[in-house]
Amino acid sequence: MYEFDGVSQKDIAALESISLSGAKSRIQRGRASLEAMLKSCCEFQLDRRGNVVDYETVNDGCCDNGCVWNRHE
Repeated sequence: MYEFDGVSQKDIAALESISLSGAKSRIQRGRASLEAMLKSCCEFQLDRRGNVVDYETVNDGCCDNGCVWNRHE
């Protein structure tokens, strides 16, 4: 909700009936989990700002459902 829908951390806490610090912790854990899943499938090349400029799959079975990454060339 925070990353994709732009819902504030405060609003997420209220919607989920948890504390603001709890919402922040869950957002951080979610980011770390997503990063781990992506890194298990792909190797990323980043620019100086940390933006993805290229990637290569390293686990052939990871994208069986179709990759949805937009590759800018």
